[in-house]
Order: sequence, then C-alpha cells, then structure tokens
Amino acid sequence: KMLRDLGGIKTIIDVGCGYGMFARYLGLKSPARKVCGIEINQRKLALAPCDLPNVTFTDRPLDQFDSHSVECIVFYGMLHHLESYAQQEEMLKDALRVLKTDGRLIVIDIDSRPLWKFVICWFVDHTLYFGDRIYFRFRESMLELLEKRLKLNVRTFMCDSKAPLPHIAYIASPQPLETICADG
Repeated sequence: KMLRDLGGIKTIIDVGCGYGMFARYLGLKSPARKVCGIEINQRKLALAPCDLPNVTFTDRPLDQFDSHSVECIVFYGMLHHLESYAQQEEMLKDALRVLKTDGRLIVIDIDSRPLWKFVICWFVDHTLYFGDRIYFRFRESMLELLEKRLKLNVRTFMCDSKAPLPHIAYIASPQPLETICADG
C-alpha cells in the first residue's frame, strides 16, 4: 500500500539507509525516480551498491539539503537508533524543511504490539547495537510528535504481517492526506 502511494513521486531521500537496500529497491521500482540514500556510517556507505543511475548515496546530513526540494523522505527503522528523543524531533524538523509543501514524510519503525514481536526486536537491537541506548517511540508517542508537535496529517498502518518485527508505518504530510494518497 505504501509503495502504491509513492507511484508518482520523483524524488525520495532515504535517511539512515544503512547498506542501501531499501533505497535501491525504491529506485528499481521506478527508474524515473531519483533516490538519495543518506548514511553516516562510512563502512555501510562504502558497501551500498552504486549500480543504478537513479540511486545515489551520501554522508551529507539532511540539514544540508535545500528547503522544499524533495517530494518524499523516508526514515526506515532508524529513528530509534538516534541518541535521544530530542534528536528524533530535530531530525524530523530538518526533514520537514527539506520536504516540499505537498510532500510525504514516511516513518517506518517499531511498535510495542504484538508484545512477542517487540521482545524479538528488543533482543535483536540490543545484541546488534550492544551498549547503545535504544529510543523506541511507540504509536501513541509517535502520533503525539507528528500530529500535535509537528502539526502533520498522519495515517498509520501495521506492516508486520509477514515479518518477525512489529513494524508500523506512519505516512505524514503538512497537507491533508486525502489530497495526496491514492486510497486510505
């Protein structure tokens, strides 16, 4: 559903793209689309595949992109790895500055339900990122941030039915979503 809603989008930034697999997938789905993956981890960035002409990768921070220059910004499973809840909010504010006024902000992250999937996620994150503090922000807290503090229109849906982790997607925009989403 989310990818169907991205059909006409021509510019996407994938923030915290890791090894670039999702950015590459977005580029493969639409060769006319320009996708930029941002990753600060130089080891991951060096391994991101550079085999598609419409997909690029950079370590340039989001706050260095031009204002209102991108149609869609994606945060896929990375916000909870930032160093604080305040840093999450600041990064989302940077994204809104870069996002076109009718653009979409997509956050795909972890929810606390179902509990057994969250426990798996907690174990995986605390094993892979041993010693790091993980800043999970569940549905109520994320909606508070997106809707109340950032004044965005938001739709949510669970996208974990075939996955072991409890992923939830938030599609947000400064504009009413009915005017930009194909269906609800």
